[in-house]
Amino acid sequence: LGQERSGLSRNGRMGSGTRFSGAPLWRFTLRKEEQRRQQEEEQKQQAAPPEGFVLHSEGWYVNPQQKVFWQASSRKYYLYNEAAKAYAEIHQAASLEKELRVLTDASCLHRPGCPREDRHVIIRDLAKAAQALRMPIDHLPRPAALFAVYSGHRPVAQAAAGGAAESQGSAASGEGAEEAPPPTCAEFV
Repeated sequence: LGQERSGLSRNGRMGSGTRFSGAPLWRFTLRKEEQRRQQEEEQKQQAAPPEGFVLHSEGWYVNPQQKVFWQASSRKYYLYNEAAKAYAEIHQAASLEKELRVLTDASCLHRPGCPREDRHVIIRDLAKAAQALRMPIDHLPRPAALFAVYSGHRPVAQAAAGGAAESQGSAASGEGAEEAPPPTCAEFV
């Protein structure tokens, strides 16, 4: 009686007998091909050594400027220890999820007319300073700052005289002359 129309299957649905109409299948195949291409590109990038590294030996690459080695199989960075004749792994610093901010300040009072003997240095953005000086600091975690305290600096005249200006009486006799303590330095990165 005309119950069977062309295009209707036994179960009363249109199409090729599948549950899908066919339209989303082409999207799935395109996505699959795109994912496969992305995986291939990632594998090619992973197989290539980092920028600036050249082949040293089988599976090992070296950056001649920084003298850092990279192993292709482990994808880790190493330094060569000449004394131990072995490679030491460079551990990557854990990145901070939250921003860490440390502000510092210092002040120093001196008598008028007296030279300053203590010095301090504050570099708030060490990465920016290193970039300006063309000095690589890739081994330091970012952000980085430098705070250095120097004490024991003597004026140029005293340094040239070997500390004789500090010990007036004993310098003339030569006996019991005390040498000035060596300058000290402390740096905090």
